[in-house]
Amino acid sequence: MSFLYRIFFSNIESDGLLHGLFGISADNGAVTPAGKFVLLLAISLLWVAASYFLGSVNFSIIISKKKFGDDVRNHGSGNAGTSNMQRTYGNKVAALTLLGDISKGVLAVLIARIFLGTNIAYLAGTVCIFGHCFPCYFGFKGGKGVATSIAVIMTLNPFVGIVLVLVFIILVLFTRYISLGSIISALLFPFIQDRFYRILATDENSFSRPTFMMTACALMIAVLVVARHRQNIKNLYNRTERKLSFKKKKSEESEPPSAPFSYHNIDKDDDKDE
Repeated sequence: MSFLYRIFFSNIESDGLLHGLFGISADNGAVTPAGKFVLLLAISLLWVAASYFLGSVNFSIIISKKKFGDDVRNHGSGNAGTSNMQRTYGNKVAALTLLGDISKGVLAVLIARIFLGTNIAYLAGTVCIFGHCFPCYFGFKGGKGVATSIAVIMTLNPFVGIVLVLVFIILVLFTRYISLGSIISALLFPFIQDRFYRILATDENSFSRPTFMMTACALMIAVLVVARHRQNIKNLYNRTERKLSFKKKKSEESEPPSAPFSYHNIDKDDDKDE
């Protein structure tokens, strides 16, 4: 029992509200009372599972189907995410998609952090990102998890999140490759998180290093985001990767035509410009 406590709940800067409500504490590795600890663990795992279903709510697919009677995965890169929404339908719907993807990541982490503690917040956030990438509602074919990952990291640790966002913005501004910024930022996440805690380490506090759960989740997020960009990595290597464009799409100037696949022409025009 004490082993499970150390994995899921101990060595964090603050416990969730349910720890105090259940009267659960750790003293020299002992966890009491055992029955309440099991209940807390069960609630935690239920919220982690719920975070997957929350992450599976893919706003790019929902918006493209509701607004345009189409599926964004039929166009461009085939990815159900903000970048493909921007290229296919324009900036306005891309911004709406971004807001939705960020909101679910923040919600998954905040509820876990307030009630269940930081370790569970990390696990819930990671599972939420997994749900976005492999949504059970849409045939397990979702996005690449970048926006949701940024939201999760920013909510878990704002300082680390800000550093990663700055790295992302600088890379995108200089290269115009969103994928490159996403990949490098994801790879840096575990390292920057570790450096953050070690910089703050003193003899008087417990911030000498991230917990096992925090490190494991950071590595899982990095691996997941990079793996979802494997085609982009090939394109970058072959110099065929699309660059970011802020040109106004025809879909923003007027309602899209009834033919659902008319946006292929827009994609082709973009490629010529680049």
